[in-house]
Amino acid sequence: MKILLINYFFPPAIDAHAYRWHQLMRYWSGQGHEVDVITSGDFEDEVFAESHRFSSITRLGRKRKQHSAVYVEKKRTLRNDIKAVLLTMYRKVYWPDAFWHWIFPLTVALFKRRKVRYDLIVSYYPCLLAHIGASYLHSRQKENETRWIADYGDPFSTSDSMQPNNFALYKKINIFVERLILKRCSAVVFTNETTASDYVQAKICEQEKVSVIPHLVDINSFYVGSKSSLLDKTSDIPTIRLIYIGGFHKGIREPDQLFDLVKAVNGLGVSLELDIYGPANGYDFGMYDLGNINHHGIIARELVPTAIEAADFVVNVDNINCSMTPSKIVELIATGKPIVNIGAKNTPHKLFSRYENEGYCFNYDHVESHENGYAKIADFLRKNTGRHASIDIVKAVLDGYDLQDIASQYITAVGELGVSGELK
Repeated sequence: MKILLINYFFPPAIDAHAYRWHQLMRYWSGQGHEVDVITSGDFEDEVFAESHRFSSITRLGRKRKQHSAVYVEKKRTLRNDIKAVLLTMYRKVYWPDAFWHWIFPLTVALFKRRKVRYDLIVSYYPCLLAHIGASYLHSRQKENETRWIADYGDPFSTSDSMQPNNFALYKKINIFVERLILKRCSAVVFTNETTASDYVQAKICEQEKVSVIPHLVDINSFYVGSKSSLLDKTSDIPTIRLIYIGGFHKGIREPDQLFDLVKAVNGLGVSLELDIYGPANGYDFGMYDLGNINHHGIIARELVPTAIEAADFVVNVDNINCSMTPSKIVELIATGKPIVNIGAKNTPHKLFSRYENEGYCFNYDHVESHENGYAKIADFLRKNTGRHASIDIVKAVLDGYDLQDIASQYITAVGELGVSGELK
């Protein structure tokens, strides 16, 4: 079977958008299928030694440096003030999203492939041009029974919390264009029911085309539970190490609750040290009293297991008002480490509830009184330091989320592909 992936994000990019489809394409390539990838030129100068696994990887467009992990406060100068104003104006007028500039090299690349026959085309958002480009190429495949999956890492038209463009100007055209695109594709895939429901209720896509396929994880590559953590025992009270991996976002996933928790639990006689790996995203961590909180910046995905090995607990902070489910939920559970989940809603994610039933997760509901909640967390930390879930427990909790299961769900989503396109 011949497969084409159009995804702005691909390794050596390290975010979740790159991880999901890199894993799936590696899996299908390993089964002997011919896999082509069209992606951006971002990070092309960094080492990526897996190109031999794919038939081709085409990198398009300008190279863009990864966002700095460290917040640097710019000095007030006339030049910087002018830049800030122009940047604000730019963000108000571009369409469809921040990756609009990819249209030029992508158009050329897809035009050159217009006569190449594919069994399956996959386009991935949050770059709408991937869907637009796939729509064009799919229209050139009329003589072939080509299937096209429009996959979503984030919502586009319905994304009120993180708007991809200026909704005051473009809301109607967003819906019009996206509705037209999704009318043409074979299947539309979201990672959770909430986002899928938003799209169906807004009549942007038909219920019959929608599939909900959750985040995947390669459990064997993430599991570190059996490896001992590194307790700091230089004082009478051993230091318990927590680790948070990911970014914070204003109005969506903010650090204040987590920082307050660490400070309060330390005040209860439990010595905590929190290590944060991820971009600052505009937060000036220097403004916080972070005596026992360390911000290390962005970490490469392949180094995440090593960093987690050194921790006693991993931490998750839920999104407040974003419908998409973070991929880190499955990844954190896959480590086998006990988890402290700071929830934004009364009902935690079902996987955290499953993990909690096994005794390895504390779901802190911020609605609960802080004093009572902090005392319970302190007790959970004391009792679970040095514990880990067995890999059998992890696999039971994450049943249906492993790579092979998710790959099969995508084939189900597009229906029968015929003998030449059958994936086993």
